[in-house]
Amino acid sequence: MKRRVLVLAVLGCMLGTSAMAASHNETDRSIAGYAMTAAVSSALEGEHNPDWMKRTTVNMSFQKEWKPQYEMETIQPLTHVDKDTKDVVFVQGRVSNASELGTTANIGVGYRHLNDAKTAMIGVNAFYDHAFRHHHSRVGGGVEYFNGQHELRANVYHGVSGEREVDVENHVFEKVVDGYNVEYAHTFKGAEWAKVYASAYRWDMKHREDATGFYVGTELQLTPNISVDMGVNKMNHESGKMFGRIMYRLGKAPVALWGGAHSYGVTSSVEAKLLTKVRRVNNIVVERYGKEQNQPAQSDKLHVTLRIG
Repeated sequence: MKRRVLVLAVLGCMLGTSAMAASHNETDRSIAGYAMTAAVSSALEGEHNPDWMKRTTVNMSFQKEWKPQYEMETIQPLTHVDKDTKDVVFVQGRVSNASELGTTANIGVGYRHLNDAKTAMIGVNAFYDHAFRHHHSRVGGGVEYFNGQHELRANVYHGVSGEREVDVENHVFEKVVDGYNVEYAHTFKGAEWAKVYASAYRWDMKHREDATGFYVGTELQLTPNISVDMGVNKMNHESGKMFGRIMYRLGKAPVALWGGAHSYGVTSSVEAKLLTKVRRVNNIVVERYGKEQNQPAQSDKLHVTLRIG
């Protein structure tokens, strides 16, 4: 039965994508997008979903010219977890596909520790990222600190693959760039379905000015299954650009604006975040340049997708 509903969900996504790709009308595309989301929702609806489904999301966002990006992401414990747990080792995995970036896979392990009062938590994590289209690879590490409604985190990223020639005729190359981001996030007492966050980042370019900037956004758990993440990203001297995505949780979240509790009740907000997903830049950032001229080859090809997940 579980296999059947997952197949139905995938078919719904495929049909919706085909409709959007074939249509040049925005209304038709909106209808197709709604039909796709409804198909996933109907196929996966259930009151008695196992715990692993509650920690797994299917995400969808749109890039320029309505090009979709799909993601499936999950976080699962490797050690026993119950109401008395103060330490957990976990694994987090993600697979995404986008027309411009191709397929990207991320796999990481992490450790989190709650204090005795369960009012604060620290964590560390390490990730390996791989983009299959041009075989770009990267490693990353992060630290986290949670205290009450406050969240602090920092992530570093280091490319481990060499440069790749992506256009033989014009001698155009790509290479993964190193970088980091730091983030502060805040949830609200009595409305823990809402999170606001702000982050600063820097990517170390070799053939152009370093990519620096910041983004601000909000993540809202609208229903036990559906949440949205939206905000503004401002890089270097450019004007701010909007970003957004919709996420479908395979199991039901305990808090939500509609259809769920507004707070965790007797459970502290920090304890409830013991198995929340690590927030980091999952899409690999690459720099594209012309080898012979040692100059950027089309500045719009700088692949900086800074959505956090």
